[in-house]
Amino acid sequence: MMSTPSDSNLPMRPELVAAQATALSHWASPGSFWTGAQRLAIVAEVRRARDADALPPWVAPSTIDGLVPTDHPLPEPAIDVVWRLTNHPGTLTAAWYDSIADAGLEPGPYVELVAIV
Repeated sequence: MMSTPSDSNLPMRPELVAAQATALSHWASPGSFWTGAQRLAIVAEVRRARDADALPPWVAPSTIDGLVPTDHPLPEPAIDVVWRLTNHPGTLTAAWYDSIADAGLEPGPYVELVAIV
């Protein structure tokens, strides 16, 4: 579930609430490669990755039993990309990208995912 500005007890200026609603609406809209539901799942996964116990950059969340729900709306390579971009963006290499591409994440969906993250 995606939190909204109205979920907060903090006072917020109306234009900030409107800007956040616009961002949420944009994320929830289908993109070129991901559905609206998948795009919201990407945003939720960023938050989950940011709040989780730190993983070393060489450990993909999809390799840890029980960390990724079996009914997750995103494919495992996408989840691995979200966590790596969220927590270790300075460690990205061409070899890492090649491993993600080899796992089935095509260039177009990868670019859209990076833009959302």
